[in-house]
Amino acid sequence: MHSWKEAIDKATYVCGSQKALADRLSISPNSITDAKAGRRPLPKEKIAVMACLLDTDPAHLWELQEIANLPRRNPFTHAASTLIAFFFAVILSGWQNDAKAVGIGANSISDRIYAIYIVDEPGT
Repeated sequence: MHSWKEAIDKATYVCGSQKALADRLSISPNSITDAKAGRRPLPKEKIAVMACLLDTDPAHLWELQEIANLPRRNPFTHAASTLIAFFFAVILSGWQNDAKAVGIGANSISDRIYAIYIVDEPGT
């Protein structure tokens, strides 16, 4: 196994389905999907059970999971997104028009997607 996704796919194959793997690990099928996408790590205890299913070293699976989760944990990605959103908010608020940048924040779907909310304030 060379990747975390490959490990989960192999464990899914061993169990017969993703739901069967989730049942075997005593977690929800959504947790398997999130773990495979690198959005949420599996607990150490669950990795140990998965290692038994795959007849491999739990430390190797833990390492594959950590590598898969690196982009989510990278603080520079979050900082860069915030700075870019702030830069555009400053630029847009300085233009000679009636639109004002009134908010910068994370999208409710993903904390990586930032949005600049622009409204037209009548009478300004």
